[in-house]
Amino acid sequence: MPNAYLITGGAGFIGSHLAEVLLERGDRVVALDDLSTGRRSNLRRVANNSNFELVVGSVLDELMVDELVHRCDVVVHLAAAVGVKLIVEQPLRSFTTNIRGSEIVVGSAHRYRRKILVAPPSRNAYPARPGQLQVQAAREPWVSRHVQQRCRKSTLGFSTRRNACR
Repeated sequence: MPNAYLITGGAGFIGSHLAEVLLERGDRVVALDDLSTGRRSNLRRVANNSNFELVVGSVLDELMVDELVHRCDVVVHLAAAVGVKLIVEQPLRSFTTNIRGSEIVVGSAHRYRRKILVAPPSRNAYPARPGQLQVQAAREPWVSRHVQQRCRKSTLGFSTRRNACR
Protein backbone atom coordinates (compact mmCIF):
# COMPACT_ATOMS: atom_id res chain seq x y z
CA MET A 1 0.00 0.00 0.00
CA PRO A 2 1.45 3.40 -0.96
CA ASN A 3 2.47 5.80 1.78
CA ALA A 4 2.31 9.57 1.95
CA TYR A 5 5.73 11.11 2.63
CA LEU A 6 6.63 14.58 3.83
CA ILE A 7 10.17 15.48 2.79
CA THR A 8 11.45 18.64 4.44
CA GLY A 9 14.17 20.12 2.27
CA GLY A 10 12.46 18.39 -0.63
CA ALA A 11 13.86 20.72 -3.30
CA GLY A 12 17.43 20.02 -2.27
CA PHE A 13 19.78 17.59 -3.97
CA ILE A 14 19.00 14.62 -1.73
CA GLY A 15 15.33 15.44 -1.13
CA SER A 16 14.55 15.77 -4.83
CA HIS A 17 16.18 12.45 -5.65
CA LEU A 18 14.32 10.75 -2.80
CA ALA A 19 11.05 12.23 -4.11
CA GLU A 20 11.75 10.72 -7.55
CA VAL A 21 12.31 7.26 -6.09
CA LEU A 22 9.22 7.38 -3.87
CA LEU A 23 7.00 8.59 -6.70
CA GLU A 24 8.35 5.91 -9.05
CA ARG A 25 7.21 3.24 -6.62
CA GLY A 26 3.75 4.79 -6.31
CA ASP A 27 3.94 6.76 -3.08
CA ARG A 28 2.60 10.27 -2.57
CA VAL A 29 5.14 13.01 -1.76
CA VAL A 30 4.77 16.43 -0.21
CA ALA A 31 8.02 18.43 -0.34
CA LEU A 32 8.42 21.35 2.05
CA ASP A 33 11.23 23.74 1.14
CA ASP A 34 11.88 27.46 1.57
CA LEU A 35 14.05 27.42 -1.58
CA SER A 36 16.92 29.16 0.20
CA THR A 37 19.36 26.49 -0.98
CA GLY A 38 16.99 24.04 -2.68
CA ARG A 39 15.92 24.68 -6.26
CA ARG A 40 12.69 24.22 -8.17
CA SER A 41 14.82 22.96 -11.04
CA ASN A 42 15.79 19.94 -8.90
CA LEU A 43 12.11 18.93 -9.02
CA ARG A 44 11.56 19.23 -12.78
CA ARG A 45 11.26 15.45 -13.19
CA VAL A 46 8.47 15.21 -10.59
CA ALA A 47 6.73 18.60 -10.84
CA ASN A 48 3.92 17.31 -13.08
CA ASN A 49 3.32 14.09 -11.15
CA SER A 50 -0.20 14.10 -9.69
CA ASN A 51 1.14 12.47 -6.50
CA PHE A 52 3.62 15.29 -5.89
CA GLU A 53 3.07 18.59 -4.11
CA LEU A 54 5.65 21.32 -3.44
CA VAL A 55 4.90 23.55 -0.48
CA VAL A 56 7.12 26.62 -0.35
CA GLY A 57 7.58 27.40 3.31
CA SER A 58 9.85 27.04 6.31
CA VAL A 59 10.30 24.32 8.90
CA LEU A 60 10.10 27.20 11.38
CA ASP A 61 6.40 27.67 10.54
CA GLU A 62 4.89 25.49 13.27
CA LEU A 63 1.32 25.54 11.97
CA MET A 64 2.33 24.63 8.42
CA VAL A 65 4.63 21.83 9.57
CA ASP A 66 1.95 20.48 11.89
CA GLU A 67 -0.64 20.41 9.10
CA LEU A 68 1.74 18.73 6.63
CA VAL A 69 2.89 16.10 9.14
CA HIS A 70 -0.74 15.34 9.97
CA ARG A 71 -1.45 14.66 6.26
CA CYS A 72 1.45 12.22 5.82
CA ASP A 73 2.40 8.77 7.06
CA VAL A 74 6.18 9.19 7.08
CA VAL A 75 8.39 12.23 7.62
CA VAL A 76 11.89 12.51 6.15
CA HIS A 77 13.59 15.53 7.71
CA LEU A 78 16.35 16.87 5.46
CA ALA A 79 15.73 20.63 5.76
CA ALA A 80 18.69 22.57 7.07
CA ALA A 81 20.77 25.64 6.53
CA VAL A 82 23.74 24.27 4.59
CA GLY A 83 26.80 25.64 2.89
CA VAL A 84 29.85 27.19 4.47
CA LYS A 85 29.12 30.68 3.15
CA LEU A 86 25.56 30.76 4.51
CA ILE A 87 26.55 29.39 7.91
CA VAL A 88 29.50 31.78 8.29
CA GLU A 89 27.54 34.83 7.13
CA GLN A 90 24.34 34.02 9.05
CA PRO A 91 25.27 31.76 11.97
CA LEU A 92 22.30 32.57 14.21
CA ARG A 93 19.79 32.09 11.39
CA SER A 94 21.51 28.83 10.43
CA PHE A 95 21.46 27.43 13.96
CA THR A 96 17.84 28.53 14.43
CA THR A 97 16.79 26.80 11.21
CA ASN A 98 18.72 23.65 12.03
CA ILE A 99 17.96 23.29 15.72
CA ARG A 100 14.52 24.88 16.15
CA GLY A 101 13.36 23.60 12.75
CA SER A 102 14.30 20.05 13.72
CA GLU A 103 12.56 20.45 17.06
CA ILE A 104 9.35 21.55 15.30
CA VAL A 105 9.43 18.71 12.74
CA VAL A 106 10.29 15.99 15.26
CA GLY A 107 7.69 17.35 17.71
CA SER A 108 4.93 17.20 15.11
CA ALA A 109 5.95 13.70 14.03
CA HIS A 110 5.84 12.61 17.66
CA ARG A 111 2.45 14.29 18.25
CA TYR A 112 0.86 12.42 15.34
CA ARG A 113 2.90 9.24 15.92
CA ARG A 114 4.44 9.35 12.45
CA LYS A 115 7.51 7.46 11.43
CA ILE A 116 10.42 9.85 11.00
CA LEU A 117 13.87 9.71 9.46
CA VAL A 118 16.29 12.49 10.28
CA ALA A 119 19.22 12.36 7.88
CA PRO A 120 22.35 14.40 7.22
CA PRO A 121 21.09 17.26 5.04
CA SER A 122 24.19 17.74 2.96
CA ARG A 123 25.54 15.59 0.18
CA ASN A 124 28.92 16.36 1.78
CA ALA A 125 27.96 13.92 4.53
CA TYR A 126 27.84 11.06 2.05
CA PRO A 127 30.72 9.31 0.29
CA ALA A 128 31.71 10.40 -3.20
CA ARG A 129 31.11 6.98 -4.75
CA PRO A 130 27.85 4.99 -4.49
CA GLY A 131 28.08 1.90 -2.34
CA GLN A 132 30.88 3.35 -0.24
CA LEU A 133 28.68 4.13 2.76
CA GLN A 134 29.56 1.76 5.59
CA VAL A 135 27.25 1.64 8.58
CA GLN A 136 28.74 1.07 11.99
CA ALA A 137 26.90 -1.52 14.02
CA ALA A 138 28.34 -0.64 17.40
CA ARG A 139 27.22 2.43 19.32
CA GLU A 140 25.37 4.42 16.62
CA PRO A 141 24.20 2.10 13.85
CA TRP A 142 22.74 4.99 11.84
CA VAL A 143 25.98 6.97 11.57
CA SER A 144 28.56 6.03 8.96
CA ARG A 145 32.27 6.46 9.67
CA HIS A 146 32.37 9.12 6.98
CA VAL A 147 29.62 11.12 8.71
CA GLN A 148 31.37 10.75 12.06
CA GLN A 149 34.62 12.08 10.57
CA ARG A 150 32.77 15.07 9.06
CA CYS A 151 31.01 15.68 12.36
CA ARG A 152 34.28 15.66 14.31
CA LYS A 153 35.74 18.23 11.92
CA SER A 154 32.78 20.61 12.02
CA THR A 155 32.14 23.42 14.49
CA LEU A 156 28.94 21.78 15.68
CA GLY A 157 30.81 18.49 15.95
CA PHE A 158 33.27 20.00 18.40
CA SER A 159 30.50 21.48 20.55
CA THR A 160 28.46 18.26 20.68
CA ARG A 161 31.21 15.69 20.27
CA ARG A 162 30.57 13.85 23.54
CA ASN A 163 26.90 13.40 22.68
CA ALA A 164 26.72 12.98 18.91
CA CYS A 165 30.12 12.25 17.41
CA ARG A 166 31.95 9.37 19.03
